[in-house]
Formats: sequence, C-alpha cells, structure tokens
Amino acid sequence: MTQPKLQLFGLHARYANALYSVAAKQNSLESVEKELLSLEATIAKEPHFASFLHDPTIARASKKEDISKVMEQAKFSKPVAGLFEVLAENGRLPETLGVISTYKQLMSAFRGEVKAKVTSADPLSKAQLDQVKKALGSRIEKNEVLLLETVVDPEIIGGLKVQIGNYFIDLSLATKIDKINTLLQNTSQ
Repeated sequence: MTQPKLQLFGLHARYANALYSVAAKQNSLESVEKELLSLEATIAKEPHFASFLHDPTIARASKKEDISKVMEQAKFSKPVAGLFEVLAENGRLPETLGVISTYKQLMSAFRGEVKAKVTSADPLSKAQLDQVKKALGSRIEKNEVLLLETVVDPEIIGGLKVQIGNYFIDLSLATKIDKINTLLQNTSQ
C-alpha cells in the first residue's frame, strides 16, 4: 500500500505524502521515519543547521548542493536525501520540521495509533485511568492502538475533557457552571 491511511492536505502534507509513497514502494517506511527523527533532533541541537535551513540569503542552488553533500556524508537513504534536495530546490527548507511532523502523523496512522487527550482538574488514579481507557477503547477499532495523554488543568474545577480524534467531550464542572450561569442570565432578562 503506497498511499497513506490518513488523508492530509497542505504544503507539509504534499511533501510528506510523496515521501511516504516512495518509502512504501521501497518497503522502508520505518527506516525513513527513524532518519527523519534523527534530523529533527539534529535541528533541535544544532542552531547552525537550523539557521542554514531558514536562511533566505543563501541561493537555492547552493543550499541544494550543500544539502546533497550533507545527506551523502551522513549516509541518508535515497528517499530522505531526495526529499531534502526537492525542499532545497523549491525553497522550502524552512518547512522541514512541518514536513517531518506530518510524516510522523502518517506513520502513526499506519501503525493504527489513535491519540486521546484527557484533561482533568487533578491527576487521575490508576483505577480512573483504567476506566477512561476502557471507555475510550470502545470508540476505536480492534486493530487500533490507543495512545492516552493526560493533562492536569485546575481551571476545569472537576470532571473531564476528552478529545479522541475529531471527537471532543466536555464533562468539566467549569462548563456546567458556565451553562447554569448562562441559563440564569437568560431567565432574568
């Protein structure tokens, strides 16, 4: 399957989708992802490399040549090297982190990962987390894997906010209080 399971659009997706297709044809999706993660870490650690990617004063041809040398010396795969050459040629090297992030989303969908974010006023106990996982588990397919992120936000006062995919459920006490206030204001007018 050379087409990603997830349909994404926009500038970053155009490059990430193309890389995904090439990597899938070469059966190297995971190795390409590892190389991109390595590049992402390098960009974070090396301010000179990051500034090179964003520097508009360096000619595209020069950037392409420099990127080709770096890719060859670091022994990056042809798909990754090709991506960076095209990014350089098109003047899109500043978009590198966005392309990497989008590729990671495509790979997450490939692995069947479903991300869920649960926000609570206080940290959830293990038993509460297990209940949330069980409830959310019924919302996903059998071949999917739930990745649960928990966030503590005292502003919600109590209850939970849950986001899974495109679904958002707000069971927070703060929202209930806001609704009651709105009802009281509407009835007093």
